[in-house]
Amino acid sequence: FRRLVSNYIRGYGGRSRFDSPGRQEDVHEFAVALLGMLMEETLPHSMLKDELLGSHFVRKYSCNQAQCTYVDSVIENTIETILSMEIGEEANTLDDIYNHFIDAEEITRRCPSPGCSSPKSLRLTEISVFPKMLIIHLKRFELKASRYVKIHRQIHLPLQWSPHLGIKYKLTGFIVHIGQSTNAGHYVSYRRDLSNENNFIFVNDQLQTTKTDAL
Repeated sequence: FRRLVSNYIRGYGGRSRFDSPGRQEDVHEFAVALLGMLMEETLPHSMLKDELLGSHFVRKYSCNQAQCTYVDSVIENTIETILSMEIGEEANTLDDIYNHFIDAEEITRRCPSPGCSSPKSLRLTEISVFPKMLIIHLKRFELKASRYVKIHRQIHLPLQWSPHLGIKYKLTGFIVHIGQSTNAGHYVSYRRDLSNENNFIFVNDQLQTTKTDAL
C-alpha cells in the first residue's frame, strides 16, 4: 500500500506530482487513482470492484409527459467504486442526500416514442447491488454564477447507516476539506478508534488526537 502511494506521489516519468508550486491535490482524484492501482496490482479486478467496493447502478429512462407511457427498454448498468452525491440546497442528513440522489431527474433526452415530441426525459437511478465497503463522496461545491461555491452546511453522519432494507454500514472514518474554494485548502481526517468505537482519532498531518465529539 505504501509503495502504491509513493508511486502516485512520484507521478509519471520519475517526477513528483507535487513539483509544481501551489499544486492542489484533490482527495477524490487521489482515491480514484489509488483504487485503480490496487485493482491492477493486488486482488483480482473483478473481486475488488464487483464485490468489495463496487456499487452497481441501474439507470432507467421514461418520458416526462403524463400522457406518454414510454419507458426506455435499455437499462444502463455501471459499476462505481466511489458513490458521489450532491448535497443539494436543503439536505441535512445522509438520508436526505441519498434520497435526492435516487429521485427521478429531468434531463435533456428526446423521447423516442412515435407521436411524442417531448425533448425531456426522466432518469431514475437505482443501486441494484451494494458493496461490502461503501465509499461516499459528498460534493460540497456547486456552480453558481460561473464559479464554484462551497456548501458549509453541516451534514449529520450516523454511526450506522441503512440505505436499503437488509443493508447496513458502520462508519469507520471520514475526510474533511478545510478551505473556501476548489483551488486551495487542507484535508484532515477522522478514523474510528479501534480500542473504543465511541471515539474517533483526529489526524491532521502528523498530529493525532482522540475526539469524543467528532460527529
